[in-house]
Amino acid sequence: MVELFSPTSIGLVGTADPCEGNSPSATAAECANTGVTAAQYGSVPANPAHQYTGFLGGNLQLKPEKASTWTFGAVVQPRFIPGLALTADYFNIKVKGLIGTLGFSTVMNQCLQNNLFCNLIHRDQFGTLWLTPNGFITLTNVNVGGLQTKGMDFQGSYNRRLGGLGTLNLSFVGTYLKNLITNPFGDIEQDCAGYYGPTCGTPNPKWRHKARVALTMPNGIGVSVQWRHFAGAKYDHLSPNPDVSGADPIIEPGNTHMNRRDYFDLALTARMAQKLNLRLGVNNIFDKDPPVQGLSEGNGNTFPQVYDALGRYIFAGFTVDF
Repeated sequence: MVELFSPTSIGLVGTADPCEGNSPSATAAECANTGVTAAQYGSVPANPAHQYTGFLGGNLQLKPEKASTWTFGAVVQPRFIPGLALTADYFNIKVKGLIGTLGFSTVMNQCLQNNLFCNLIHRDQFGTLWLTPNGFITLTNVNVGGLQTKGMDFQGSYNRRLGGLGTLNLSFVGTYLKNLITNPFGDIEQDCAGYYGPTCGTPNPKWRHKARVALTMPNGIGVSVQWRHFAGAKYDHLSPNPDVSGADPIIEPGNTHMNRRDYFDLALTARMAQKLNLRLGVNNIFDKDPPVQGLSEGNGNTFPQVYDALGRYIFAGFTVDF
């Protein structure tokens, strides 16, 4: 329902207008498709922040999404290693009529190259998409062509009693993302596995995992260490697919990739009097900064949806059973 009735608003979108500045990267004919007149070409004021105005929000013309999901997997629990369990699952999910937005780059590139979606681009009297309220690009919710994601999920766990020391627990969860393909319209396909940016949005690492080692002692005290790993991702304008990168991609310094990140967490627990449970922990022990870039797509030059933006985080709490 939120996709239908979300209120419309103005927000920041995009990272580059190929028709602005003294030396536009697009030709006069291409820019004419987007609303730039012959007199304006070569004199459209450039936005120094590379941020443009988008008209965003719901759309009452949306139709329901339809999806098909294929999964299969295997579970291994060898008798000769008691307490060990390993699983592997393949997933293939297809969504038709996906609800989303076309994206600034898709609209701009298709208008330049194929004269498509040009009605969504509204330039002001100066030819800009940002200088006055009359300059903006419409990016409300629409039923795009579809979405397909393929990959593998891996899990493993191992429990073993260590005599008087207590119980050792090992666990692992990992995901390999083979494809994350969006089909905004027609035969256009954009594989965002391993990419991020104006078209692909938040980073989509091809590999990520969590590994945890925990020891619970007979006196109720437990300690655990966790390792969180995110593989690196590339800026989507570096994609070999021109529908993602654009015919003449603009790459700003510092926007080429997001480096891999590894975070380590520590947690302590204690159960007292069979009713009181205490917990204390530190996430991101080594205070690892998130990878940064210069795009307006993220939040504070990074993507807190994926990476730790707060740095080292200490927490404590307790619960009481009645």
